[in-house]
Amino acid sequence: ASPTQVEVAPVERDPPPVVSRARPSQLWAVVMGAVRAAAGQWRALRRPTDASRCFRPAGGTCIRQATALRGLGSFPGHAAAGAPGAAGAARLFVTAAPGKLPLSNAAASTSEAPAASADFEELTPYCLDLRGLNERLRSELPARPERGAPIDPDVVDRISDVLRHTKLNPREWKQHAIFRRGRYTRNIVGYSPGQYVALLLCWERGQQSPIHDHSGAHCFMKMLSGKLKEERFEWAEGGLAAKPGAVGETVLDASKQEESVAFAHDAVGLHRVSNPDGEEVAVSLHVYSPPFEDCLVFPPTGGAAKRAPMVSINGPS
Repeated sequence: ASPTQVEVAPVERDPPPVVSRARPSQLWAVVMGAVRAAAGQWRALRRPTDASRCFRPAGGTCIRQATALRGLGSFPGHAAAGAPGAAGAARLFVTAAPGKLPLSNAAASTSEAPAASADFEELTPYCLDLRGLNERLRSELPARPERGAPIDPDVVDRISDVLRHTKLNPREWKQHAIFRRGRYTRNIVGYSPGQYVALLLCWERGQQSPIHDHSGAHCFMKMLSGKLKEERFEWAEGGLAAKPGAVGETVLDASKQEESVAFAHDAVGLHRVSNPDGEEVAVSLHVYSPPFEDCLVFPPTGGAAKRAPMVSINGPS
């Protein structure tokens, strides 16, 4: 008999696993996605908030540290009572009489917030951008100032204090800075009809203005960069010329808070402004209330004055 033949069925085996390998382009996409996400979070932290704008509560001046308000929620004064972050932000309020630096924040602090030091308060800006500064100027300056009116000491104190504690972002105001070799330039950065005009003046090395008046307006100067020299002159008899020779001078310095602001008015005389530095340009912010379109310029020899237009770049028509 022949041996029995047994058929053995083939054993089914699982296919070997397929190992997928990421392409270099896919890995690069993942890495760049993570980088973009991190950059987005960084920009969100750097984005200006309501804290970069000015807000003055009743009975005092609002002083804030913008970076401390990030993440606290809505800014108090804009937020409803009990809104997230309002209590924390309220601790940064400091009240003070116009024209004076506050000594403590006890009037507005809570039991959780100790009184701030004088050094901190002196460095705390009121306004951090042009929008906030213009909002503050509209609220502090008279709505319809009269040309040729006497000096208003309250207005001088308030606006000088605001400008002294204004710290504008150079990345913002440099967008409006235009320099020319032939003359210093003016560029309008704020305007309220009949109330005020704010100009950014750019001074190349050695440039200077003529001796001039201010057409009966209150004039405020705030240094943003560099130094300027202000020379003061007296009116001659009859008010049609300037007496030869300066009677005083002041150096305005952007790096020194208390020496960065000046005030001028026809009642106290005329002035000439110059950039005496041979190496560094200068940028200053000028606020005129009310606005004016021309002024008187005077030769340094004491001759008769001439009327000159206030030519501004990007000025309102």
